[in-house]
Amino acid sequence: MGYLVSGMGYNEKLSPAWYQVAMPFDPRAYAARFADGLAYRGRQPAEAHGSDAQRSRPARRRTLHPRPQTPDPRPQTLDPSSMTHAWQHLSVLIAGCGSIGKRHARNLAALGITDIRCFDPVAAQIESLVAETPIARPFGSYAEGLAAAPDCVWIMTPPRLHIPMALDALRAGCHVFSEKPICDSRDGIDDLQSALAASDRTMMVGLCFRFHEGLVKAKRLLDEGRIGRVVTIRALVGEPMPEIRPDYREVWSPETIRWGAFDLTHDIDLAIWYAGQDVHRVECECGSFSDIGLRVPDVADILIGFEDRCSATVHLDFFQTPRRRQIELIGTDGVIIVEFSSWDECTVAAWSRNVGAWERDTIATERDDMFRDEIREFLQAVTTGKQVSCTVDEALKSVDVVLRSVVSGDLD
Repeated sequence: MGYLVSGMGYNEKLSPAWYQVAMPFDPRAYAARFADGLAYRGRQPAEAHGSDAQRSRPARRRTLHPRPQTPDPRPQTLDPSSMTHAWQHLSVLIAGCGSIGKRHARNLAALGITDIRCFDPVAAQIESLVAETPIARPFGSYAEGLAAAPDCVWIMTPPRLHIPMALDALRAGCHVFSEKPICDSRDGIDDLQSALAASDRTMMVGLCFRFHEGLVKAKRLLDEGRIGRVVTIRALVGEPMPEIRPDYREVWSPETIRWGAFDLTHDIDLAIWYAGQDVHRVECECGSFSDIGLRVPDVADILIGFEDRCSATVHLDFFQTPRRRQIELIGTDGVIIVEFSSWDECTVAAWSRNVGAWERDTIATERDDMFRDEIREFLQAVTTGKQVSCTVDEALKSVDVVLRSVVSGDLD
């Protein structure tokens, strides 16, 4: 029996305050839950999170926007200036002030949000955030932050808290932006989907690499038919933990973050995004195979079968040096390769039967560019009622692959 908590960011330690709510993880229980393909229904998150006063507080009146019936699965091209004045009046509560919370606070401020509030159970994290980003008001608890009626809530906490906190935010009348993964089990998913269906509030999950300029270009080339029908997708990402996190043995352990290399869910999500199909089969080989001394998987090789003549292989590891990310899209009439030489530069190479030669484009970006773009889409959806591309349903696809991989890989 271990513990499954992830998503805190590589540049910080899991604080004891968050660890107090870690969820016991039993891989064999996951096997039983997924054996018949049905979603596991766990406890009602609202019963274990939030004060009675918070749950019973009357809903605030707001102007409601109709929810579009057909969601657009693609990120939209946004005009950075067109909606700025419409969203500047919004108030945002950031729940979780670790590295990812700080990044989002910084980008919200850069996009013109001035009423940024925050909560974290560790006072030092709040102080650190306040020191680098203008914060209108810090709160001593999540319930206090919700009671102050923010327009939006940014959930930047450990994944097992995402659904309970999102439910409380929706019941308080707030729009919700949640860090990935949306959860680390299926517990509470039905409740969240029901709450969203009954609400006019917007909820988006931070699948930020869907907004990266190079990866978006590859998707555009694929959708234009440049390489015909995609048949095989190969994704690879390597993060050298000994270089990135000198204390990695403490951070990535069965007692803290049991997912290990599976926490690199962005690349699973990208494979699903490019395939554009439902997953019907998952197999995995995973474990602690390198020499860095982790007691959780530092390698995972996942095989994904899609419904219609398409497969993907996804390699995730925590030891590879140098840090590397690469995506290959192999189609009936060509190949597209996106290779990252660093966080700030990637090369998109395409070969098509019609052209008969490689075409290459080197794209320079800042890491925050994709975060600002996803935030713009969310803020535009909040102010106009448009649908977001990275919905809860989209985010659940990669979570399901991870949970099925854990079972397939016999992670004890």
